Amino acid sequence: DNFPTDRYLLEGVAGECGLTVRWVEADPDGGVTADDLAPARGPDTAFVLLSHVAFRSGHVADGAALTALVHDAGALV
Repeated sequence: DNFPTDRYLLEGVAGECGLTVRWVEADPDGGVTADDLAPARGPDTAFVLLSHVAFRSGHVADGAALTALVHDAGALV
């Protein structure tokens, strides 16, 4: 549930580089959690773009846990 401009930018860069963007669907009343993110990351994950605060609900994500999960996959946040 990132701002549309963030999504457009990421899709544009991925398209120019021949990469695939995978979107993680989170609870619209909350925000992304480690349980949401874990199945979407893997050895081919290069970069994860997350909003720390969900702009619709005000949910504050556990940035440390999400960052650790992404780093464990060898990717950048």
